[in-house]
Amino acid sequence: MKPRNPDMIIDNLITTTMRGQLEAAGDFDIEWANNPGNYDWQKKHLADFRKWLINNRFDPEDKKLTIGHPQVGQVDLLRSFGTEDYKAVWKILEEHLDVYSIKTSVTTAIYEYSWADSDFMDKQISIIGRR
Repeated sequence: MKPRNPDMIIDNLITTTMRGQLEAAGDFDIEWANNPGNYDWQKKHLADFRKWLINNRFDPEDKKLTIGHPQVGQVDLLRSFGTEDYKAVWKILEEHLDVYSIKTSVTTAIYEYSWADSDFMDKQISIIGRR
């Protein structure tokens, strides 16, 4: 048996996630950090990931891989928090970890539960099932 190249361990990954995306997912992330791409550790991490993709015959520029998350909005920190000081914003956010509602120009979703609720997962699944 031919020895495996340690940079090419993708058997499970290809069958589960590394294929062209056919439909959009409904989940999202709200990134509250300063731009992590400005830090040396993140630049190295991204360069290593790019090398890994190339070693496994993936084109890092191929949009069908849907790597990352497209930006769909931007928080106006001054309008929302009265400051652009990230430490002050984080102090406010740590007191408000639950998202109660999300509103776009087209629709509003309300989530009447808290992550601290013992049955939050059941409530979350129930809300998802109504959509």
